[in-house]
Amino acid sequence: MAGEECFGKGSSFGKGRGGPRHFSKPYIDSGLIYKVFSTNLEIIKDLGAYEHQSKTNSPCPKGLLHTLPLWTGLLKLENSGEIHCAPMRTALISLLADHPEMNDSKSSGSVWSNLKVERITCMLNHVRKMGRENLNVAAAKLTREEFTHLHKGLKLLDLSCALERAKAVENQKKALEKAKPLEEDKKALEKANSKASSSTALVPYEPSRKLKKEDSGVSMDANGFPVMFQSSEEGSPQKEQTVKAAAAPATSIARRRPGQLIALEKDELQAALGLGKPSLKRPAAALGKATGETKPKKKKKSGKKKTSFKKSKASLEKEERKPWVRITRTVPKKGNQRAYLLGTTEEHGKLHLIVEVSKARCPNGYVAIIDELKKSLEKDSLTKAEALQMREKLCQDWGANW
Repeated sequence: MAGEECFGKGSSFGKGRGGPRHFSKPYIDSGLIYKVFSTNLEIIKDLGAYEHQSKTNSPCPKGLLHTLPLWTGLLKLENSGEIHCAPMRTALISLLADHPEMNDSKSSGSVWSNLKVERITCMLNHVRKMGRENLNVAAAKLTREEFTHLHKGLKLLDLSCALERAKAVENQKKALEKAKPLEEDKKALEKANSKASSSTALVPYEPSRKLKKEDSGVSMDANGFPVMFQSSEEGSPQKEQTVKAAAAPATSIARRRPGQLIALEKDELQAALGLGKPSLKRPAAALGKATGETKPKKKKKSGKKKTSFKKSKASLEKEERKPWVRITRTVPKKGNQRAYLLGTTEEHGKLHLIVEVSKARCPNGYVAIIDELKKSLEKDSLTKAEALQMREKLCQDWGANW
């Protein structure tokens, strides 16, 4: 009820607002704002609850009561409760120049003024929100005297000005949107008129020319070639054929591909295409007649058997010794416990297995056997077969299991 007494239809004002109104805020003279700030130095120095309040929070009645002289003075300058930030910032910088003790923080004057402007705009936002909403919360949290002071301050607020300003901005935007296509059509007409005037002034208008369809006077033969390129021998069958073709009426036959109407025998056509040339290879029948044999000779099968390419043990033993370019010793720690040597006799060659000794065969000295084999391979350049023989001998000396 208090909100309705203060603004009449103020409670219904917030129902049709929709989203936020992005219109320019009133620009008040910084000198007038400086007078309001200079009379409320202590409030500006300490805004109470509005030192930490946010715009998204609900209005704080006690915080608004603490800053009542400040925002009522600003409402007397602009009853809509919306003031541009730039003149407030200028007024705070001038106030700080006259009263340096206002800045009790470690930040610079520009930072202090920006923070204070943010706090004051948050306070004014909550004043407008309190004017639009019901005052039951404020009446519950404040005493009778405090509520009456707050109620008198809110009577200075006039939200209809902000609504009218927002409607005017919306109408202006709609008018601009309607005027845009008209301006574009006007520009398009001006361009078309300028092009038409320039074309009529410089070049006279002429209709587009079209080529007429006329048959050429060149006579064609049945193959589609001009008659003028034929041979001039009289009485030749080719000439008679071309004369007949020229005398015949033009039909779809004349439009056929060259060579399509030539009537030749199979042998003549192959000769014309180059396919009837005799083969230079002597046939088998002619070869038999020349030698007096009727059937070609069959090759006798030799009794030799194919030899296998797998190397036997004898070939491994007769293998020539080559110096080992690289030998690596490996003793894996995981899996089957064993030791083996890899090596190659070629530079940059792939390493191949030379010899391997497992712990299951020689549990006491399989690593020592591999070391001994490596020394012999490096010193004497043993072959793989010799290394295997030496392994058997060393395993017997160390007491192998088999």
